[in-house]
Formats: sequence, structure tokens, C-alpha cells
Amino acid sequence: MSLMRRLVFLGVILGVIVLSVGCQQSGLSEGRVRDIVEEEVARRLATMDDLTISRLWFANDDGDILGMLGVIDNKLTLTMDNAEGVPVVGLGSVDGEGYLILRSADGGVAVLIGSSSDGGALLTIYNADENAVITIGSSSDGNGMLFIEDKDGQVTFVAP
Repeated sequence: MSLMRRLVFLGVILGVIVLSVGCQQSGLSEGRVRDIVEEEVARRLATMDDLTISRLWFANDDGDILGMLGVIDNKLTLTMDNAEGVPVVGLGSVDGEGYLILRSADGGVAVLIGSSSDGGALLTIYNADENAVITIGSSSDGNGMLFIEDKDGQVTFVAP
């Protein structure tokens, strides 16, 4: 973010703080102050051409984190958490390849869906021990493939 944009953003934040303090001193309820501040922030941010955010956290009314949209290891990622705060869904991109990860309630990998930059794709299903047991995919040359593994990771069936 350029220096000018940072200064504008800082001005917006300071303005919101001043507005909030002024509204509270005038006897407005906390809810009304929040409404006024949200409207003012939205109005001021709407005039900015650019805003750089590395992570945006989503929380419920109790403040519990339910998900995140942000940059992790220089890659854009979306995560969704269960009620215990464990990430159970992940969506993102790594080196031009997209992925979707579904996790169990304790965070273990259950399903992975991915695409590759060369045109291939795969679906992998994991058992409770997080061992891949079924992988279905397509290669960059257009061929399909199927791998079935036992619980110990030994391939028991392959279809090219």
C-alpha cells in the first residue's frame, strides 16, 4: 500500500475513534454508536481506490472465530471453522493449482480435491488415520486413473 493510502487509512481510523468517543459522550447507546461508526467507516472506505488486507477474520456475535480469508505463505486461502474453532474446510490456490480440503471435526484430512496447472485433477478420500484410501484423477494427457489403497497405504487396485 502506498504511503498516501496508508495515511488516508490512518485518518479514517482516527476519525472513527473521534466519532465514536463523541457519540458516546452525547449519551447514545452502544448499538447506535456502532451503527454510526460502521456507516462512517463504509462511507470513507468507499472513497478509497485501493485497500490491502493480508487477513480478514470472521467471528460470530460472541467473538468466536468462524473462518478466515487471507494470505498464508503468499497464497490466498479461505478457511471455515467448526464451533470448537477447528478448521474443517479449506479452499485455496498453490502455485496456480486450486484445492478444496474437507476435514473431520478434529481437523484430520478427510477429502482433498485439487487441480493442477497442467490440466490434471484429483479427488482423494482419507480414512480416520489420514491415510489416502481412494484416489481418482485425470492426468494432463487426458487419461483417467483410479488407485485404491488399504489402511496401511498398500495399493490394492490400480486402473490406468
